[in-house]
Amino acid sequence: MPASRPIASLLSLLALLLVMPSCQQEPAESNMEDTVTEAPPKLVKTGPETSFQVLNADGQNIPNVKIYETVSAASGSVYQFSRGEGNFNFEAGPKYKLRSEGYHDLEFTIDGMDHLTRVVFYLWRSEASHEGLSVSGQVRASNFRMFQGVQVACGGEQIISGDDGAFFFQPVLDEEGSKPLPLAYTWPITASEQGELRLELLNRPDFPVRLDVYLDTETVLAPKQKATN
Repeated sequence: MPASRPIASLLSLLALLLVMPSCQQEPAESNMEDTVTEAPPKLVKTGPETSFQVLNADGQNIPNVKIYETVSAASGSVYQFSRGEGNFNFEAGPKYKLRSEGYHDLEFTIDGMDHLTRVVFYLWRSEASHEGLSVSGQVRASNFRMFQGVQVACGGEQIISGDDGAFFFQPVLDEEGSKPLPLAYTWPITASEQGELRLELLNRPDFPVRLDVYLDTETVLAPKQKATN
């Protein structure tokens, strides 16, 4: 029958299309470079070693103290001191945290370590009543004598250390209470040069903070001599 030839031709064409390999577009080459994850650089210690001691509010030594040194979100170190004292290279830039079980953490940054020879931290017991934030301590020279005449500033207030080298602040926190609280020491080294040590309390504690600093300086006056007859 003549009508069957067009149908047969159509079926042959369909069969040919089915057996032909399909053509697919090749995926475009990616221009994105391979991501290489590198280990964060280690902190290079350049500052001097500073001796430190950690005491409680009664002046007793606190054992098993850890110092957390945070350089960045991906880099940091933890140092443990079984006797709560030792030598440490504090550096400008990292964040530090003092931690001992049963006590509140103390978090801070520090700058000006070239003039700091020793520091004594006092930690507040976590079970003690919250007395509100106060910042106190003493300023001493590297020979352990009281250092008077040092300007100490904290939270917008300033005082001059007296004969006993002591200072005391009750800073008024802002409404947010989230900004670091600066604590700065300034003193004359020569007629034209001043020394400066700066700390920032990061965790805005609601308990007393105390620390004694020992400054490397030759400007401490000799004690007054008693009059002789």
